[in-house]
This record gives sequence, structure tokens and C-alpha cells, in this order.
Amino acid sequence: MANSHMRYLHFYTLLVAAVVAAPISLISQDYNYVRYTSRDGLAGNTVFDMCQDKDGFLWFGTNNGLSRFDGERFVNYTVKDGLPDNEVLTVLSDSYGRVWLATFKNEISYYYKGNFYNHKNDSLLSKLKLRSRINSILEYPIGSIWLGGTDEIIRISKSNFTRIFPSENHNYEKNLGVGVGPIWFGERFPILIGDSLFYVDDEDKLIYYSKFQTNKIKKFLYVKPKRNGDTPFIYSRYDAIRAIGTPYMGIGYLLCTVNGAFDIDTVNLKLTNHYLPGKTITSGIIDKEGIYWFSSLGDGIYKIPAKEALTKTVFEATNSGNEIYGIINYADKLITAHGGSRMFIWEDKSNPKLVSFSNFLQQSFNNLSTNRLVAIAKNKNGDYFLGFDAFLIKWNGNKQKILPAVAVKSLFMESDKELLVATGRGVLRVSAETLAPIDTIWQERATAAVKLGATYFIATLDGLMETKPGSKPYHWGENHPSLYRRISALAVHKGSVWVATSDSGIVEIKDGKVNRTYTEKDGLNSNIVRTLYPYENYIWVGTNKGICKISIDKPNEISGRYNSLNLLPNDIINAIYTDGKKMYVGSPAGLTYFEEEQLSSLSSCNLFIESIKTENGKYSMDSLVRLGFRSNLFDISYVGVSMKSAGDIRYFYRLKGLEKDWQQTSNYGINYSSIPSGRYTFQIYAVNKFGVNSDVKEIIILVATPFWKQFWFYLLMIAVFGVIIWQVIKFRSSILRTELEQKNKVQKQLAELEQKALQAQMNPHFIFNCLNSIQQFILVNDSTSANRFLNIFASLIRETLENSVEKKISLKREIEYITKYLDLEKMRFGNKFQYSINIGIDVEMVDIPAMLIQPFVENALRHGIRYRSDDEGLVELDFSGDENVLVCIVRDNGVGRAKSLELKSSSHIEYQSRGMELTQRRMDILNLAGEETVDIKINDMKDINGDVLGTEVVITILQNLFEEK
Repeated sequence: MANSHMRYLHFYTLLVAAVVAAPISLISQDYNYVRYTSRDGLAGNTVFDMCQDKDGFLWFGTNNGLSRFDGERFVNYTVKDGLPDNEVLTVLSDSYGRVWLATFKNEISYYYKGNFYNHKNDSLLSKLKLRSRINSILEYPIGSIWLGGTDEIIRISKSNFTRIFPSENHNYEKNLGVGVGPIWFGERFPILIGDSLFYVDDEDKLIYYSKFQTNKIKKFLYVKPKRNGDTPFIYSRYDAIRAIGTPYMGIGYLLCTVNGAFDIDTVNLKLTNHYLPGKTITSGIIDKEGIYWFSSLGDGIYKIPAKEALTKTVFEATNSGNEIYGIINYADKLITAHGGSRMFIWEDKSNPKLVSFSNFLQQSFNNLSTNRLVAIAKNKNGDYFLGFDAFLIKWNGNKQKILPAVAVKSLFMESDKELLVATGRGVLRVSAETLAPIDTIWQERATAAVKLGATYFIATLDGLMETKPGSKPYHWGENHPSLYRRISALAVHKGSVWVATSDSGIVEIKDGKVNRTYTEKDGLNSNIVRTLYPYENYIWVGTNKGICKISIDKPNEISGRYNSLNLLPNDIINAIYTDGKKMYVGSPAGLTYFEEEQLSSLSSCNLFIESIKTENGKYSMDSLVRLGFRSNLFDISYVGVSMKSAGDIRYFYRLKGLEKDWQQTSNYGINYSSIPSGRYTFQIYAVNKFGVNSDVKEIIILVATPFWKQFWFYLLMIAVFGVIIWQVIKFRSSILRTELEQKNKVQKQLAELEQKALQAQMNPHFIFNCLNSIQQFILVNDSTSANRFLNIFASLIRETLENSVEKKISLKREIEYITKYLDLEKMRFGNKFQYSINIGIDVEMVDIPAMLIQPFVENALRHGIRYRSDDEGLVELDFSGDENVLVCIVRDNGVGRAKSLELKSSSHIEYQSRGMELTQRRMDILNLAGEETVDIKINDMKDINGDVLGTEVVITILQNLFEEK
């Protein structure tokens, strides 16, 4: 199968020319590659061809199907999705957004807006009968698709296709390997048939251009013919598979071979920049952001995220000795720190000089074979201080001194004469001249130490400590919780101490307080920080996920973020150094260097709506989304395409008409539910890692209005409500009539009861007693008292008759009536009791039911005062209230209700009064009728010993019982 693949890959050669045996001098460069394979989601590791479409997606034709890549995720398609065959040999994206595909099955198809089109569902392709396998596809001019097969050339236009070669009367050999090339520099693109070169004129005729003898030489590449027939060539010692042009980028062309790929210098007609030596490269493109992509046989996809960044190693690429732990300048050279007691001096980039300190291991406490050089410092005298796992070395090129120490972690120059050394057993001040210890600053394990002013800052596994002469150590975790975490690095810059934590980001301490912090939420690559490098107005931060650049002058700005997806060979950053022009990064992959200013500024961000799903199905991007008022759920799936951002894209969206502010997410989908009826516009745009915005995509969402909110329903409801209101009014009228009849009936009963009550008030027993009193006054010749008693009695009888014909009387008349009644009873009882009437309300402005209070006064005399054995009886009436209520209180100091009942039951009752019973029934009818509301409470008055002091009756009459006159 592999030989079969190679056979067809050779058919992909676009233009063939002679190759001479002269070798080519190539300059090797160590580029940083990112590799994608089936483990990352690629359909297959054997990739035949690739292209980039209008939306920015990359498409890969593999041996296991077609893959679409957005910079982070692969979406794969197979025959189940509409492919004619899973082995996709050639792909091309045209100007209309179609992705053309040629498969091993000798069929042409294309992908457009989520669907595959082939001879089964495309009328033009159904008429196209291929004679051979297609090995090249080209668009020229816009909309015209050229197919180059092993034995034919076909041009497809919008409505028809033309078979350019072979013609009906043309005799040709089989398997000539026909190919169509990219648009180079002339007006026509070249066409290869066998070993001859042609082009197509305006009448679709093949015009012979030249003929090349290719006996015993390998097919290669044709660049540009000269009009005089002399043909310049570019030669390669390797088998050429394909030449790829990217003229829309203005960058140039790539040559893909069995030994990697090359840039083609079309000016000087030579090959430059050898990529992926030893790999069989089937295709290569330079995308719209300047990123190089290469497809391979069996090794998947390779990407060079930034061609400007190069990585150097001193051993084989897989050797752990390439890992760099520290970087520092050495005159106009560079020093890198390695394991195995070694460092390298980079006198030139291709020939680093090894300096080994393994002979000092015998003088150390730990004879470590891995003995890493983890810290480097220097003073103005040109002395370098090298901190290893096993010892500390002073080195200036010739003279060397050693201080045995355990696990040096960091070095900090207090001055040219003193060095601060953090080790696994504490922090020491060391003489820069002799390396003799001067003082012990900290006696426990430290990971780093610096000094600012008179204050030492000690990094430990338990956080950041501060100590200074004459003071107790202070834990900075009390100022910020991040400083309770393990501290991995410290740096002093412009009056601040910068603290790198092992899992909580970065903290800046300035003027004795925490000034600011940086975490992943603020844009930091990772909260796991490994190293810090201050330079001018920036702090370079090395993490376990790449490097980032913090601006000191702009606290909220992280101006650069680089990782293995867009620049570096490895995300684990051990060391950073810059000379102001070039950046140097030390990682397990070796020494990486680049000039930040030269990094490609090309960056694009496209937003693609993948699907709009509702309960009723899917919608296309350009259609109006209609939702029912009950089924108003919808999902929108989208993806931002920016190869340079490698998936680091933010999305801003809102449902205009429902949401005013933009929402932010990093997800690839948004769900809405329970949307009110109306017309809305869903808006969304993407922002890539470099702050480039995509266009705003808009989708019109129309949520249906429920029937109960529509105009016809309103009319119907008005009619229905009209009928209901009419029925309610009719029913209410019936109820009112019934209530009126009931009220009249109650009024009639009330009138009858009132008459009975009036009759009961002046009961025969009362009249009989009054007449006996008058007779007694006459017998004792007290004619004056008899005459007075008789006058009061006559007046009382007259007022009783007058009140009996009125429904309500004024409170003033009621009080006058009660006063006469009490005076008469007082004379009858022989002045056995006294009475008082207290008035706290305007009696002329209040009306009450006639003779409502008198029965309670009579009851107080008959059942309270009557049974007293002395002449100290007292009856009190209090009238009070306001505009809402009238309160009448009747008090007596009689024997109380219980004693009265006892005496009443043991004595002969000459007459049973029914005044209270009739009054209670009268009040019940008043309350039921709703015209008057009367509440009565009767209380026994007692002293603190429980002895009865009398009885109190509280009569409360609500506002509707009295009115302003």
C-alpha cells in the first residue's frame, strides 16, 4: 500500500524539468515545530494534501477521511457524511468557499456550507465521467476549476465542463502523469503532459512550449520559461513530490520532497530553508497568518507557528542534556546552564563551547552525576558565580573557587563584594572575593532570596518570609493568601519585589504592601510560575505553559503570550534573558531565540456559525429563525478561526432586544430558553489571542406571539368579557334585589323588636313600683316629693312614647332620657345610690339607635346596686370616642354578676325583665343588616385580692351608627 501511495504522490508533481547531479549547499535551521496526529483528532496520520478556505479553516485529505481544523479542534468527515471515498488525495478551496476533493475512487466532489456534493446530488458532476485518477486541482481564473489527471485535463465552469486533453483525434500514451500547476508569474499556467510542457490558449487549444529529455533523471520543478526558449531551472538532489505556490500571500513557493521541504527563492532561482529533513512531505502551505504547515506520509501534520523563532541544541534533540536552567550574558556571548556539572559558552550559534566543572564533585557533599547549574550571577569585576546542586563556584574564565553547599537555589548580588545564596539548608551571605560565609540570614530550606533596602525576602515552601536586623521574621501570607503558597522565584526591579508562586500566579510588593497580583484570570499563561526576568518596563514570566510579558507602566496589560502552539518548542520555561533586541528562552528543548519585533504581525480572526438548532430542526446562517411561543429554545454553535491563536479565543454575544450588555464566553455554543415573544437579533463576534476582532455575525430570531396576545383574540376577549360583564351585572342586580328584600324583612323585624323592647323598658313592675312610691309620699303627707316624682315619671313616659317612633336619636337626647330615668330610680330607691355621667364627645353631632343604652343602666340597678346592704351604690356612665367610633361604659359598684345570680335564684321573682334579652336580639339584627355594628363586653371588676368591686359594660358603636348632622 505504501508503494501505491508513493506512486500516486509522484503523479502530483505539477511541473517536471531536468535535474542535474550537482549538489546544493543548504543552510540548516532549527525551527520549532508543532505536530498534530490522530491522537489530536486528525483523521489519519498519512496526509496527502491540504488547503485553507475562505473562512480560514484548514482542510486535510488523509487516508482515513477529510479533516477540518479551526486552530484547536479537528472535525472529521467520511463516506458516512457524503465523501465518495475515505482516501482523499487532493483538496482545493476556491473563491466561492467550495472545497474540491479528489479521492482514490476516481470521483470529484466538493463541500459547501455543511454539505457534500457529488455525482449523486449535483447535476453537473453527474455528467462528468473521469478516465483517470485526479492528482491536481487548480482554480484559474476565479470560478474556473481545472482538473489534472494521470491521462486527462478537464476544465469545469459554472454550467459546463470541457475536456481539454486528450482531444478526440489525439493519440497519447497511458499514464503520462498529467498535471496542472499553480499560477506562477505569467499570464498562463503550465500544463505537463509526459515530459512536454504546454499551456492553454484562449480557444482552449494546447500550445506546445518545450520538450525535455528526462532519461535517467528525476522529475522535478519548472519555474518560469523565458520567451526565447531558454529555460532556467531549479535543481534538487531529492525526489520532488509537489511544488506549492501561495501568491495571494506574496510570500513565495514551497517545494515538498521525500527529504523535507524547501523555500523557493524565485529571484535567485535556488532553494533555501530546509524544513523537516528526513520526513516525506506531501504538501505545504503558508496560511493567511504566515504560519507554515506541512503534511507528511505517516507522521501527520507539522506546523511552524513562528518561523522567526529558532532553537539550538548541543546534543541530539532527545538528549536531556539540552535542558537549560539559566542564561546570562558573557561579554558579547551567551552562557547557558545545563545539568551534568556543565555550562556552554555560545561564541557563535553553531559551535558552543563546553565548560565542565565535574572535577569539583570530589570536594562537594553530594557527588551527583546530574549536578545541575541552576543559578548564575555576576559582578562588575567580571566574576561569575555559578550555583550548582552540589556546590557554588566563582569563575572568571581562568581562576576558580569553590564553596561546598547543598542544593543552591538562587544567587543575588547584594553588592560587588557580597553575595546572597539561597540553598536547601538556609540563606547565607557570602564574600564575593573568597566565597567565605559572612552571616546566616535564614536557617531553614529556602527556594530563593533577595534584598531590598535593609530587608531580606526569603522564599520558602510555606510562603514568603521577611526578615531584617533587629526584627522578628514576618510572614507575608498575612497580607495576601497567595503568599502562604510555595514561592518559586523572586526578583527586585524598580523598587518592587516580584514574587512567583508555584500555583497562585505573581504578586508585586511595593512600599510595604501588596501592590498588584496576576493570575490566569488576568491573562497569565498559567498560575504555575517558574522564573521571572525583569527588563526595563517589563517583567518576563516563565511558566509551565510558556512565557508572557507584563507591562509595569500598564498594570492591567499583558502584552505578549507565547507557548508551544504559537512560538516555542516546549512550554516548560526554566530561564529567560534578553539583551534588548533578542529574547533567549531556556527549556528542556534547548535554547530558543527570536526577535520580538520581527515576529509576524499577521493575525486574523474569523467567526463561523456552525449550526443553529431548535426543537423544530436546524436553520442555516442566512435564514430567519422562527420559534414557537412554547418551543422557544435554541442552540447556536460557532467557532472562531485563528491559527495563530491556537484556540485561545474569546466570544462576545448578546440577544439584542432582550440583553443590553455584551456577554463573554470561551465556549463553542450558547443556549437560550424561555424567550418572550418578539423579534430579536442575536449578535456575536470573536476576539483572538492578539486582540483582533472578527466581523459581527447576526441572526434574526422571531419568537411567535401566543394566540392570546394576537389582535383577533383581543376582539374575542372583549366580546366575551362584555357578555360576562352583562351577566355579572344581571346577577349582581338579582343579588341586590334579594339583599334589599332581606334588608326590608330585617328592618321590619327590627321595628317589631324595638316596639317590644320599648314596651319592656317601661315594664309593669317598674310602673307599679313608681305608683307605690307616689302613694307612699302621699301617705306621709310628702306631697312635694310625690308631685316631683309624678312629674318626672310623666316626662319619662312621654319621652318613651316619642322615642319609640324614631329609628335614631341624638346622643344628647339619649343622655337626657337616661338622666331622668336615673333620677326617678334614685328617688324610688330612697337615695341608696349615686350616679355620674362623663361626656368626652360632642353629643349633638352623634346619632345612635333609640333606647340602646338604657337597658344596661337598668340592669346595673336591678342586679348590682339593688343587692347592696348599704347606701353607697354608684353608677357611672362614660361617653368617649372620635370620628370613627363611640364608646359608652356603664359601671356599677354592685355585688357583681355571680352574686347577683345567686341572690336572684334564692329569692322570689315577682317580675322577670326581658329588656336585656330583647336588646341583645336587637343588636344581632342590627349587625346582620349591616347598617349598625355594635359590640358589647361585660367585665367583672375586682381588686388585687380578687374581691368583686362591681360590673363594667363596654358598648362600642362603629362609625356607621352615628353621623354628623
